[in-house]
Amino acid sequence: MRPAPTRFVILTKSRSGSKWLVELLDDHEGVSVFGEVFGGPQAPRGYGSSGFPPFDTYLESVRLRRTQPLAYHRVSYLRKLYASRPDAAAVGFKLAYGHAPRELFAYFARRRVRVLHLIRANVLDAVLSYDLGRARGNFSVRRGDVVPRVRVTLDPSTLRTRLEDHEYSIAQARYRIRRCRVPWLEVFYEELVGRREETLERVLRFLDVEPRVEGLRSSFVPVDDVPREDVIENLDDVCRALTGTRFEWMLADPAGAESPRAAR
Repeated sequence: MRPAPTRFVILTKSRSGSKWLVELLDDHEGVSVFGEVFGGPQAPRGYGSSGFPPFDTYLESVRLRRTQPLAYHRVSYLRKLYASRPDAAAVGFKLAYGHAPRELFAYFARRRVRVLHLIRANVLDAVLSYDLGRARGNFSVRRGDVVPRVRVTLDPSTLRTRLEDHEYSIAQARYRIRRCRVPWLEVFYEELVGRREETLERVLRFLDVEPRVEGLRSSFVPVDDVPREDVIENLDDVCRALTGTRFEWMLADPAGAESPRAAR
């Protein structure tokens, strides 16, 4: 008898490379990963596994039975999602911090759902990536897309608070995971960029899936790993605001960053 698929979830915060990781894992023949199914109608679609509705669509289909509390429907939906790919070795989905109510974590604890906690350690990069995406009017870039060059101004008076808030949300997520006592693995965006195959092998082993990483592809590409001077209008002000703080190390250019101007 074929063993049941490994249940897992990618828990993360925006601008951490989650769409990229979802597609890389979903490209593995033994893994099925859905996108942000609890993100509501505004959540991006069109990446990861298909053929199973997001939660908002599912909720409409059971509206005649809505006498049950919303928590009941969330758990019922999860059971069906994890059962939707019986031939897969592992089935999972992406879950943002802000879309993770208590009953989901209770379900993870009961069913021993494995948690991949995807983190961008350099929270300045995460904040900068958000502002650049907003300036471009596009937060996700696929291979072959024409990406307009933009520069942003970061408010030095609020920057440290933004970075602290970002780190606090990561710490809160760690606390929730530990309280559940579920199997979990931290995956850093920086590791995916710098040591992709090694990191993916570690993830696949954690999911009890054959660690075959050759040929795994994603249509998404990192676009904001560029020198600071190319994207921050007031870089001197930002450096003064963070120098001498615990965030100072984040001012360094991302590993492998190359200026488009230097490349010409």
